[in-house]
Amino acid sequence: MNYSKFLVLILLSFIPIISCSTEKNDVTLEGKWKVVDWTYISYVGRSLDEDEKKEMNESLIGLILDFKLDQTFSSSNPDMFKSLENKPFKVEKYNRILIENQNFLFLIRDNQCFLFFSNIVFEIKKIENYSGSKIRLEKLTDEHLTSDDVSNKEDKTSNTTYQVSDLDESPKLKMAEDCLIDCLYNSFNENIKYYIDFSKVEKDISYFISFIINKSGNITNIKVKHKYNKPIGKRGLYPKVTVEWEQQPEENIHKQSFSEIESSIVKSILYFDGNLIPGKKDNQNVNTELKLEFRLISN
Repeated sequence: MNYSKFLVLILLSFIPIISCSTEKNDVTLEGKWKVVDWTYISYVGRSLDEDEKKEMNESLIGLILDFKLDQTFSSSNPDMFKSLENKPFKVEKYNRILIENQNFLFLIRDNQCFLFFSNIVFEIKKIENYSGSKIRLEKLTDEHLTSDDVSNKEDKTSNTTYQVSDLDESPKLKMAEDCLIDCLYNSFNENIKYYIDFSKVEKDISYFISFIINKSGNITNIKVKHKYNKPIGKRGLYPKVTVEWEQQPEENIHKQSFSEIESSIVKSILYFDGNLIPGKKDNQNVNTELKLEFRLISN
């Protein structure tokens, strides 16, 4: 296996997620965890070809991650985790695990756990508990995740909506006004990952999201589209998946029904509602349309 090529895939942004399947509410970190599935997240429309998927399966399925009682980490594939093998780890608030200054996150929800590992999501299952384990992991309790309300507010206060490139000042987060537009996009993209149940991701699907940050800083007119992608063969070109952003009839905007994953995406977007500063044009607050897209490829 060409591990250097493989690591290019998993080290693109190095913020991890593991999913552990457990029936117990009291989950401890120490012990051995087995990778049972994976999902690859692409923000540029790039897919994985047959060879890459095969390499991912061979390298990841059955991989053992070992968090030892002496608070060091090891795995069943030391070549893959050279910089982390037998290195100490510590756990911070919100299940953040630090190994060699690299930030990992356990996410536990609905009796499952997810570990974000760069742009790959590991689904894992605990196969061995260690007697004397002390590090207890918190379950996700964010009220936004449990809410059934994914109502899509429609803003009719103005017919004029601007694109980010047309603005004098782009929208910002209230709590981080120095977070410019790329930072804002990253905030939305990162938050989406916390809401999706990756165990339900299909083989290869792209999501296209648009919404408006109105002149009051509220989020309205959320639209989510998806496209099932055809598998590609051996190594070659990786065409970007696109869809046309056709204008929907105004009366139908609020009637869109969402699948489970799409509902999760909507909830992740609404998490920012009320926490945004609107964009400006000619020193006036205006409605701004933002567009996001990402692709999920699963085993």
